[in-house]
Amino acid sequence: MKRAAGLWIEPKSARHRKVSVFVVSGRRAADVRGRVRLPGICYVGLHGWERGERGKRKTATQRFIARLRRDAVVELRGLEGIWVEDKFISFVVHYRRATPAAVREARAVLRKVLAPVRSKTRVMNGKKVWEVLPLEVEGKGAAVRELLGGLRAPP
Repeated sequence: MKRAAGLWIEPKSARHRKVSVFVVSGRRAADVRGRVRLPGICYVGLHGWERGERGKRKTATQRFIARLRRDAVVELRGLEGIWVEDKFISFVVHYRRATPAAVREARAVLRKVLAPVRSKTRVMNGKKVWEVLPLEVEGKGAAVRELLGGLRAPP
């Protein structure tokens, strides 16, 4: 067994012809691949959105999220302990080092920025972060169901 990025993976299973191993993450697929470093695994990033050819070209959705991220960066500027991470198809507002007052203000600012596009986005709460995603990124569960649906049943 190899411990990789908080996971325990049996390297032999990744190479077995009757076994499919997928790692689905909220991180970029290349980042996960670099952390796990096992051949024979299908790495799926950005909550399932980044796999295969998808995620390699700029789309209208990515441009939409980039505009929202720029707006959030401008509006959140000056709030100590708050910073914004670009995740290509989403963005994350980090508040781990912020005071409770700064967190409350940041939450209000983010709600204001997202209000006009509430029907096109969702916010996932994490460990001292808010991740803003377009609705078309359905999440890791949906990605796993789609991946499982593409597998052949054993004979």
